[in-house]
Amino acid sequence: MIVPMARRHSKHRRRLGVLVVSWVAAALAGCSSGGAGGSTAGSTTAAASTGGSNSAGGSATGSGGGNRSAGSSTGAVSRSTGAGSTAGGGRTGGGTTGAASSGGSQGTTGGGADGGIAASACENPSCTVSDATCAEGANQDVYDNQWCCSSSCNGANSCPASETLYACSWSSWYVVSNAPAGNTAVLTYVSSQLNYPSTPQFGSFNSITSTFAEVSPHGASSDFEAAYDLWFNDYANEVMIWVDNDNQTPGGAPSSLIASHVSVGGGTYDVYLSGSTMYFVAVTNFSSGTVDILSVLKFAASPQGQSWLPADSTITQFNFGWEICSTNGQDATFYLDDFSITAS
Repeated sequence: MIVPMARRHSKHRRRLGVLVVSWVAAALAGCSSGGAGGSTAGSTTAAASTGGSNSAGGSATGSGGGNRSAGSSTGAVSRSTGAGSTAGGGRTGGGTTGAASSGGSQGTTGGGADGGIAASACENPSCTVSDATCAEGANQDVYDNQWCCSSSCNGANSCPASETLYACSWSSWYVVSNAPAGNTAVLTYVSSQLNYPSTPQFGSFNSITSTFAEVSPHGASSDFEAAYDLWFNDYANEVMIWVDNDNQTPGGAPSSLIASHVSVGGGTYDVYLSGSTMYFVAVTNFSSGTVDILSVLKFAASPQGQSWLPADSTITQFNFGWEICSTNGQDATFYLDDFSITAS
């Protein structure tokens, strides 16, 4: 069960999502030391390691699932049975046409919006919030952080027309966003967060790896990226790993490029350095896989990375989710179907 609680604002654009809604059954022992905190929702089971990845469960057709009906553009969450199969329903959206297998109309081609949404692995969300947090245990949460909506941040007060997070667990959730057409400033970052209150040095670990599986609504007129956002030294240093980019540009690019086609962490990236942030931007987008985070951090601390990240840097917070600028003024759904971070 989920218990809504009063929202408190975060102090930083993507800092700690203060606990707002709790998965009461989840109780984690700590950040880097695993725990028994997986919650179960629908047919998806979230087993905790340091959070835990969910199983490959999730009905392909959905039964009373909390997903959007195929072809719908209203952004309403459908509870009807069968919103289309994963293969036929066109869940990639944004220019993907797919016929629903049962229930829902045929998906239509769209420019940055959903082109027919099939069932999510998160079929029965137990937490639904907007610009707030779903908390699972003491140190991990899912945060719809609409951090840059005000005119003082982006100069245009271009908040999304609507954005709602639907979460089954820390590793299984989706968000429906409607961000203005043509906007290029990051308005929101919706993510799974893992906080490290003990602030261990990243060099104290022998291994830090993460798995993920996501589905993004790509479109010619959309602007977002799926990314890891890794914070160090009380938010003084930020490392981003962009795995699935749709028309976004790293800070300071192209002049901020410091290395091209770097093979590190199990992928190939262009590396940018701008101010307090180092960006690893995948040369070829990928929507699922394993990332060797520790190898990426070692690169950032090495001469190849201009020794930018201090070798004794302490971990503040790890995140994975979407920075959203524009969905072309239409509803678009972003799915996280699997996520884990394991450190030893």
